[in-house]
Amino acid sequence: ISFLLDPGLTCAPRIYERYFSSYLTMIKTFGFSIVGLNRLYTETYESRRWHIQILESNGFLLEGKLRQHVFINDEGVDSLMHGILSSDFRDQQ
Repeated sequence: ISFLLDPGLTCAPRIYERYFSSYLTMIKTFGFSIVGLNRLYTETYESRRWHIQILESNGFLLEGKLRQHVFINDEGVDSLMHGILSSDFRDQQ
């Protein structure tokens, strides 16, 4: 899944958390309850700690790391893979 938000809203952590958590709830409900998907996953750069905390507080589990997957300012940055299964979603409800 991907989440893009107006950059002006990403500066306020609580607003960002509210929008991102609402989006995750919506996409999990749509994906698992309506479409019938088995899993959702996301990739996040390791430097985005707040984003990762929100993912994990919404039931996404760390599933792996792609070491130095991208280069930002000539520095290798790891990507973290998080996922959630439909059974995890049902257990949360």
